[in-house]
Amino acid sequence: MPDIPLILGALESKDPRNVPLGAVQAPAPYPVRLKPDVSQVPTYYQNGQPACGGHALAWYKSYLDFLNLQLVIPRSPRFPYAIAKTLDGVPNVEGTTGEALFKTGRDYGLPQLSLYPNDIHLPKPQYADASQIPQPAKDDALQNKTGPHFAVTYAPSLDRTKQIVFQNQASILLIYCDDGFFGTNSPTFTEQKYGHFVVAYGYDEDGIYIVDSTEPTSAYSYKYIPRAACNTGYVREAWTGVDIPNWQLKGITSNNDLVRYLTTTIAFLQSRLKGR
Repeated sequence: MPDIPLILGALESKDPRNVPLGAVQAPAPYPVRLKPDVSQVPTYYQNGQPACGGHALAWYKSYLDFLNLQLVIPRSPRFPYAIAKTLDGVPNVEGTTGEALFKTGRDYGLPQLSLYPNDIHLPKPQYADASQIPQPAKDDALQNKTGPHFAVTYAPSLDRTKQIVFQNQASILLIYCDDGFFGTNSPTFTEQKYGHFVVAYGYDEDGIYIVDSTEPTSAYSYKYIPRAACNTGYVREAWTGVDIPNWQLKGITSNNDLVRYLTTTIAFLQSRLKGR
């Protein structure tokens, strides 16, 4: 069993301004099963650091790079966790939120692992100290962002989680687990004891395939969340990067609203150009 801290590092996000995925992405049909080969994407081990979120975001970004660019690029888990701790509003609390993680990915990006190694043996405060990030890592990260927008689904059912994974390639889930989660590919869910971020990358009729960061051996990094756990509150949040047209973020719900928004935007840009 890995070294388990009081929390693994996932804090629930309470900000009502978070964009719900259902408001910006229409549900679409999805296949019955989806289980990609993820064996080439490196897994990560947090070794008791309350940084499951940074590890999840690093795997998420590496996986999307693999799918979309056919590149295998290990990313630094320490970097996004340290940056997220400057954004989440709770700097003295171990762990971070999905919102802070995706703000990090959107605005700061993730560097290659070689530019900011994941030194999991450091004291926790030092591991989370963003002031230690070297400039080359910051520069590389800015070239490797996760996308312009992100959205969340709260308390998704199994079927909704499948849909999210299929439409967006992967999703970072905030789950609750207990001691039956560790040292196995088929964890049990009997108590909501630890808040934890994992990455969902596939599914079948009865559950979700995830990648985890608590295991010292990658053989147990690939786990399965069964239907019962998905539908009884153990999956609390599903986060994903998403391309959202700007007019949707403005709350536009009709063609008339869209025309007014575009007309106003054009007029504003013209006035700015005249003033130059």
